[in-house]
Amino acid sequence: MPSKDIQRIIKVGNSLAITVPASVARALNFQRGDRVVLSCVEEGTITVRKVNDKDLHNLRVGVIDFNP
Repeated sequence: MPSKDIQRIIKVGNSLAITVPASVARALNFQRGDRVVLSCVEEGTITVRKVNDKDLHNLRVGVIDFNP
């Protein structure tokens, strides 16, 4: 399911943001309000993983490593 969409980094308040194209959101079953973890895999590469409430709790207490 490889997909390549060019996105521009935008400024939102004091943060930077990247929008997720609708086609990619559908393919990954991302919904508004979902929580995701961003990980730097190597220079210039990130992964985005959806997390559920249990994973989020474990991540906050340092139990889960989401790096591939």
